[in-house]
Amino acid sequence: MRHLVAYDISNGSVRARVARRLDKEGLRYQRSVFLVNQSVERVRSLLGELEEWLDPRTDSILAWQVAKGVAGEALEVGHPMVLEPAAVVISPETQVLIAARQDSEAKS
Repeated sequence: MRHLVAYDISNGSVRARVARRLDKEGLRYQRSVFLVNQSVERVRSLLGELEEWLDPRTDSILAWQVAKGVAGEALEVGHPMVLEPAAVVISPETQVLIAARQDSEAKS
C-alpha cells in the first residue's frame, strides 16, 4: 500500500535525520514529502520510530494512505498541524479536499 509521508520539523539536524530515514523507505517527492510503499502496520511502526526524534511541541509527521481513486485517513505524530485554509490534493486520478481541523479534533 502506498503512503504519502510529509514532515514539518524545526531542528535542522533532526530534519536531516528523518529525511535520511525516509529516503531508505521511499521516494522523495519534495524536500519534506515522500511516497512510501509499505503496509499500514509498517508505516505505523516507522512513525513510532521517527516520533522518538521529534520535539512534540513543534514537530509533526503525517502519513496518508494513497490508493487509486480512494483517500485514506491521515496518521500523524507530534504537534498537530492546523490546515487553514483547507487544502486540496490533486492527482490525475482524484481530487481530495482536506478540511481544516478544529482544535477539538486534535489527536488525544
